[in-house]
Amino acid sequence: MKFIVGVSRSDLEGLQATLTQEIAASHGWSGIMDLWCVGESIHMAAVVGAEIVGAVTICDFSEGFCELHKLYVAPNYRRRDIARRLVGEVERLACEREWFEIGIEISGGSKPFWLQYLNGRTVEVHPDDKVIINTQSR
Repeated sequence: MKFIVGVSRSDLEGLQATLTQEIAASHGWSGIMDLWCVGESIHMAAVVGAEIVGAVTICDFSEGFCELHKLYVAPNYRRRDIARRLVGEVERLACEREWFEIGIEISGGSKPFWLQYLNGRTVEVHPDDKVIINTQSR
């Protein structure tokens, strides 16, 4: 598996189609609706062979801060550590770019993943399940 920073929206259309199909087949979907972000964003993809199997959208980056806005892994590739590795790559990128804090809003079906990922980490917890990871305390 490789990770590519800076993939385009058109590169992610296939993964977006998978997400849209998953939403349509679900009853009571409580996850993300798309991979996009209003405003400037950076997309990172997890690629297996030639297929994009997961992606993360980073936005609201400014001096010392970014938001991990969307995280999605195709159903056939879940439980293979891809989401955890994508978030790890976001943390690595954040350190490179001197974003010392990463904001995350934990919602829907992602809560079990985030609780496991953040287990034992020092984080700031804000109202409405918003969490700040300090990249300096890895």
